[in-house]
Amino acid sequence: MDETDQIEVETEERIIRLTGEISEESAEKCVVALHDLCVTPGDITIIVSSDGGSLDDGFRIVDAMAIARTKGCPVNTVASGKASSMGAIIFCAGVHRTVHRHTRLMIHPAYFNDDTGGTTSHVDAKNMMAELDYFNGLFRALLSTMDIPKDLLERMLHEDVFMGADEAIRYGIAHGYETELI
Repeated sequence: MDETDQIEVETEERIIRLTGEISEESAEKCVVALHDLCVTPGDITIIVSSDGGSLDDGFRIVDAMAIARTKGCPVNTVASGKASSMGAIIFCAGVHRTVHRHTRLMIHPAYFNDDTGGTTSHVDAKNMMAELDYFNGLFRALLSTMDIPKDLLERMLHEDVFMGADEAIRYGIAHGYETELI
């Protein structure tokens, strides 16, 4: 496992630590850990410290969190240090969401990185826009379940929105501060 994407599982405490990039590898490990922990009903905690990453892989984790809840294992989330981009979306998918006092969150609309340096055809661009619209619809659906002010929700769907722990609590994104040393 490289340093950019790590999953640590503390089985007895029912804690999954998700740090670094959200990737196919980290999503697979997180989904497997959720599946294994769901053998016994009870709360599970995912501690998120991530700049984000893959939309598809991040929503794979979000889906696994929803499935865990149907199996009697609600997944609570803790943002520690930072939860940005897809990391923030995973944090927002938690049933009960807490933040460490100095945590920074950043939520923004979906986008793709094209590091190929190649050209994009009109058809490719149209398909990419359809995919971005799809993911932004998922963001809207998830974020709309919270009591986020409408103007802030719209900003999050159109630009990078950074906030500290106090703001996240005030806007209803987090329920409160994490008081446990985890």
